[in-house]
Amino acid sequence: MIFVTKNCKTVDSSQTVKAGIAIENGEIVMTAKNPLLPKAEVVFDAEETMFSQG
Repeated sequence: MIFVTKNCKTVDSSQTVKAGIAIENGEIVMTAKNPLLPKAEVVFDAEETMFSQG
């Protein structure tokens, strides 16, 4: 099952990007701009909540 969280701010060591995250089997499989995210069974709208890996 694929879960997508869209409209969030993703943070890594060098930048903050408005994008979304795709999660499959409990692992992040993609970080991308919202239109590029895969179709998902469950979609969450994060309303610009910040996400970081780790």
